[in-house]
Amino acid sequence: MQNVSFGSLCCGGSPADGFSFNLVPKATVLSNPGYGQPAEEGLGEGLAINFDTWDNGDAEGPAIEVKWLGQLVARTPFQPSQSPAGVMTAAAAVRNVVIDLKSDGKLNLSYGGLPIFQNLQTPYSPNVIGTPEWVLGARNGLANDNHWIRDLNITVTPPSIPELFNTGVGNNGFPLPEDSADPHYQLVAGGAMVGTPLAATASGGFPIGPWLADNTDSGWIAPTPSTDGFPTSYYLYQTTFDLKGLDPSMAAIYGWVSADDFIADIFINGISTGRSSASGPGPFTYWQAFSIAGGFQPGPNTITFLVFNSGLLANNPTGLRVQMSGSAWSKPQLKLDIQYSRSVTTLSWGSLPHKTYFVEHAGDVAGPWFRDPVSGIFPGNYNAQFNDVHRRFVDPVRFYRVIEAP
Repeated sequence: MQNVSFGSLCCGGSPADGFSFNLVPKATVLSNPGYGQPAEEGLGEGLAINFDTWDNGDAEGPAIEVKWLGQLVARTPFQPSQSPAGVMTAAAAVRNVVIDLKSDGKLNLSYGGLPIFQNLQTPYSPNVIGTPEWVLGARNGLANDNHWIRDLNITVTPPSIPELFNTGVGNNGFPLPEDSADPHYQLVAGGAMVGTPLAATASGGFPIGPWLADNTDSGWIAPTPSTDGFPTSYYLYQTTFDLKGLDPSMAAIYGWVSADDFIADIFINGISTGRSSASGPGPFTYWQAFSIAGGFQPGPNTITFLVFNSGLLANNPTGLRVQMSGSAWSKPQLKLDIQYSRSVTTLSWGSLPHKTYFVEHAGDVAGPWFRDPVSGIFPGNYNAQFNDVHRRFVDPVRFYRVIEAP
């Protein structure tokens, strides 16, 4: 959640109690919450971010709290924009609030430009929340008080692709020293690794200047300590990353590339993306944008940068510089509902509309498993029924599972 502003005016000795932002399961959210639900204490059904602006005698406020399923995760005292003395204009009470929740449960929160929580690990899980519902709560207390929420912006971004590294950096993401081996890229030929590229920095002098200058996000890599390579030759730089648990059809990578002499192509899993950089003079003096929006596969993936080194001299510098980031949504988790009524077993599940699923059953959880129907359940149908009136006498226990078609 970004660009959230809120403020309150207080005009008495007992000002408004506060706000709460709640991310809860849509299927179980209370349709008619009782007193104090959610108010400044938050709902107990999911993740609650509470802005408790007044101490009710339990020394719980003023504080910003994070709760999961009603249990306190973290609490930090803060100075709210209101005060017992009173703030007489809404403009003076407004504070910008940014709540950034990652898919892995890590939370960043700032209030009035000041960081309150940074990389706070919460128990939040998208699988527990399921289809989300945002609930906003507030309580005025005893004073004749007001609350305002304006410019509310809820932004959902996909998780970042893990282990996707820029060139010339270590596992911590910081640039490597001069001539250090890059642990994330390999030089390949004929599909086999032939060497590890080395980091080139400004401390080594030429060719950085005219090559792009150093920065804190990436570094140059080259085939030799001097950066010299064979003239009129191609170099393949390869890096891998894993989409385990992520949907490859929803993956995308965007970045910037610079090369000496130029990028001839970029491959994803051995398939050309048809992207190349300018081949004129000096393409290593500036960045050029690239993107990869398809060709991903489940599990390990490989990106290969094909660099061409022109010229006639034997000591002709060549190198690669890449800065990139990627994202992909988590693979949807199927939730299977099984109901039995009058000898008819009904299976139902929710899914994406373009998928085909196989329903399988077994007399034992270890199998063997049998598909019924063999052809599968086609897109648009998310249920299956089995008439068990005869089966129950010879096979009183049956296990079911649903499998997504490849």
